[in-house]
Amino acid sequence: MFKNILKVAAAIALLLILIIATSVIISNKASARESEALTKYYTSYTIGYNDTLWDIANEHLLGYESTKAYIKEVKYINNIDDVNDIHSGDTILIPYYN
Repeated sequence: MFKNILKVAAAIALLLILIIATSVIISNKASARESEALTKYYTSYTIGYNDTLWDIANEHLLGYESTKAYIKEVKYINNIDDVNDIHSGDTILIPYYN
């Protein structure tokens, strides 16, 4: 009877160790992805024919809460008053997260 109790206790302990180890591994992977996503970079972008700030935002939106938030930042860093103030061949600075 005592041997059976020890076997059950050992099985439960092993199961708990596996659960904790799995949790730690998953948590570390999530933390690594979050820290990578927090690094903001800037690059130059040449406006193509028929490009809009909405098109550019949709290509580089990762890390922003909304398309509007991204466009607002692009307008600010490039001193653009209106979304229609960009033209084919213009070069602007755009942010992105890696």
